[in-house]
Amino acid sequence: MTTPWVGIENTIDDYNKWHHPMTPFEIAALVVIVGLAVLVARLRMWPEFALVAASAGVLMCSSLWGSCLRGLEILFPFWLLLGLLLSRVSRRRGGDAWIAAALVISSLGLFWMEWKMATGILVI
Repeated sequence: MTTPWVGIENTIDDYNKWHHPMTPFEIAALVVIVGLAVLVARLRMWPEFALVAASAGVLMCSSLWGSCLRGLEILFPFWLLLGLLLSRVSRRRGGDAWIAAALVISSLGLFWMEWKMATGILVI
């Protein structure tokens, strides 16, 4: 455990040395998690905020940001809010196509990440 600014510094230094291809995705995933924490706080969803904020804090305080993608997979508030958004879109004309596209894209993204881990390219 370390401070968040040391964690980002170590992550950037590691990327500059080894050019790990997943580092930008890890940083983007952490930005999504922090954004999700802000969103659920604004919606006053306090139990979900406690889970997301604690996850963001743990990930930011690690010495190397290397589990953010995995952390984003298990945060049910992200998928809950995505489902609420898609349910609103589905009420409009053609909403079912948006839901199908989102499910296909998220499934392909998860499959791609699991494939990277299975082939040894991505080590978490």
